Amino acid sequence: MGSLQKPILYRSRFLLPITAPPVEDGAVVVENGRICALGTHREMTAAYPDAAVVDFGDAVLLPPMVNAHTHLELSSFAVWSAAAGEPDDLQAPDTSQEFVDWILRLVRIRRPITEEQCHDSLKEGLRESLLAGTGAIGDIFTTPGAVSAYRQSPLRGKVFVEVLGHDSDVVGERLSAIEAVLQSHPGSCLDWGLSPHAPYTLSSAAINQVFAFADHQNLQCTIHLAESMDETRFLKNGSGAIADRLYAAARWDPTADPVPGCSPVSALCRKGRLRPGDLVVHGVQVDSADIDLLKQSGCSV
Repeated sequence: MGSLQKPILYRSRFLLPITAPPVEDGAVVVENGRICALGTHREMTAAYPDAAVVDFGDAVLLPPMVNAHTHLELSSFAVWSAAAGEPDDLQAPDTSQEFVDWILRLVRIRRPITEEQCHDSLKEGLRESLLAGTGAIGDIFTTPGAVSAYRQSPLRGKVFVEVLGHDSDVVGERLSAIEAVLQSHPGSCLDWGLSPHAPYTLSSAAINQVFAFADHQNLQCTIHLAESMDETRFLKNGSGAIADRLYAAARWDPTADPVPGCSPVSALCRKGRLRPGDLVVHGVQVDSADIDLLKQSGCSV
């Protein structure tokens, strides 16, 4: 067993424990890599007189932020957009009518990007996350060849490998590739998860495949759900921009898989697809019945 490390006392003008009121002239004591005490600087100095002191001065000390939904592979999107001669922002659309345009633009700019570029973009996103005070992430990951970008990151959390498609064979091949990736951790403090992209980018058979795989591999899932009015319209009656334009661009037949005829939340919950511990992303196009279903499922939003 290695020798015990000397305690370190971190001092700042204000300490925000989050679960308790702010502490003026606060301090946190870390011993062997774990927080063991916190309080006023005077209290901590008295309790740990031999601790090494790191004084942040006129600063606020608080726990790291948790960014539960990131797409760090897209951190260099502004650079890629400029190279493609397009606007360099990736802001969410202001209206439902712009939703499919936004998706198609993202796909158009992302398509020619190489694995190496994705790796570098992901690495930059991890660096920027740390600089912004983020300590844990839930990152959507699409490029297995770029996984080494995570290796040296101290960030904690989950890396959710994304799956989408309507062809069961293609989805099966993707899941086989993911199974190979799962043999090693993405990073020292990161674990794997699975991201069935959305109920409009996966056929009902593909959704069954993905969640069955998640059950077998004991993987937490995260899914983009109830994100836009276009999604709701498509799942209720098969109409709108998703059917007319997104499916045409992806060469999917909008009539090949019967739409569920209900809200996105209901479409998943009535099949028992949202499980305790799963993470729903967005969840903004919901009514009171949907909220009850989400609560009953035990998932997080």
